[in-house]
Amino acid sequence: MENILLNNGQNVLIGSNRDIVEVIGEHCSYELASLVSDKINDIDAEKLYAEERAATDADNYLRSLESAQRTMDDVWDILEEVRTYIDEAKRINKGIVNQKLNEAIRQLTSEL
Repeated sequence: MENILLNNGQNVLIGSNRDIVEVIGEHCSYELASLVSDKINDIDAEKLYAEERAATDADNYLRSLESAQRTMDDVWDILEEVRTYIDEAKRINKGIVNQKLNEAIRQLTSEL
């Protein structure tokens, strides 16, 4: 809240945008008050839109990160399978290794 001294010497207490509009209506004109009210409403609407958009963008970014994390986890599992296969196999079948690596590449490509 602010205490404002008007040009006519009167003090008014302003606590909200509505108070501003009322003072303008009483001491200037109702047309000017209506114009100021419309501008305030436009600014409020733009602010609300920007806040909602920021929240939506943040949510989308978070979902994107979660999807990328799931893909990386899947690729990690595939690479662990390849590593285990290489460590445990007496004979390494290049076809099996290539199949697993191609699966990992497909996962990464679909995420990108």
